[in-house]
Amino acid sequence: MVAIEVQSEDDAFSIFETLNDRGLRLSVPDLLLNYLMRTAENSAARRQIRDRWDAMLERMGRRDIDAFLRHMWLSKYGDLKARGLFREIKDKLTTNKVKSVDFADECATECESYVSLLDLDEKILGKAKRNVAGLIKYVGIASSLPLLLSALRCLSSSDFQKLSRLAVELAVRHSIFANLNPSDLENAFYAAARAIRESHEKKVSSKKCLAAARAILHKYNPSNNQVEAAAVSLIVTRSQGQYLLSSIANTMQSATGELAVDDANLEHIFPLNPSNEWTNAAVLEPYKWHFGNLTVLSTRLNRNAASSGFSTKQKQYAKSEIKLTQELLKVKDWNITEILKRAGDLSKIAAKVWSGP
Repeated sequence: MVAIEVQSEDDAFSIFETLNDRGLRLSVPDLLLNYLMRTAENSAARRQIRDRWDAMLERMGRRDIDAFLRHMWLSKYGDLKARGLFREIKDKLTTNKVKSVDFADECATECESYVSLLDLDEKILGKAKRNVAGLIKYVGIASSLPLLLSALRCLSSSDFQKLSRLAVELAVRHSIFANLNPSDLENAFYAAARAIRESHEKKVSSKKCLAAARAILHKYNPSNNQVEAAAVSLIVTRSQGQYLLSSIANTMQSATGELAVDDANLEHIFPLNPSNEWTNAAVLEPYKWHFGNLTVLSTRLNRNAASSGFSTKQKQYAKSEIKLTQELLKVKDWNITEILKRAGDLSKIAAKVWSGP
């Protein structure tokens, strides 16, 4: 511990910030709060900033407030330069003569919307919840958060739903199926987020804000041929498989029989722990998480099918009401040829389910 005596509170704030420049690494939230307090007009303004900041910290809980500040900034001004987030914010506030209290209020307000996205708050997100969950929870595209934040803040409920749908469709086609450069998708999301904010500031309609974002996202949309061609080699994670297969299953079902993603039990047709009934287990081993080797099944039937051979599994599939799974009753034997063929068939449905912007 080192005690440094200063003549004023302003000097204390200056020393705190200077220490960071000399190698003592401080977090962006700490530096930003220090800057806001240092540039506040008076003690009353400092109390207000402190109250707003504490409320924001409480709302964020254990979540990464550094990530929130970065995503909020990206949604408004685009990608960051090499010098870092704090310098960007400080220079912007100084150049535009933004009051510290006003920026603290802005952060707290944006934080409310941000946490609603992370919490998948149905009261706030409405019908867009499934799309937002697809992006954040299942597909795992964190770079979509600045775009979703801009949309939630600036668009009408119906247009927010449309935007979230466009975003998840592009993410699935671009990142999962076509497996294209993730930085391109990131740039598209950041540019679209900024376009929404800029359009909104011009007081144009929600519909026109959405159109501005769609025009940017459309440029990055892979063709159906790319999506279908990539399916033959598509290996997915559990969360991705759960989202993809449940969504495809819903497309094949009637509207009244919709399957919630969280309720979908991912079934490996060639199982993770195959029994001795699988004489071709060594050959199929690399295909366990292949797109064509997955389906969805109820918990009970999934448990009953377990590690059994394909003909035994088909007896459980016959009891399922899920059309996607019932299609497997037409297959005589489960092998690499059937896995790749099924992946090709499913990719055609996937290209329609996620048609893109």
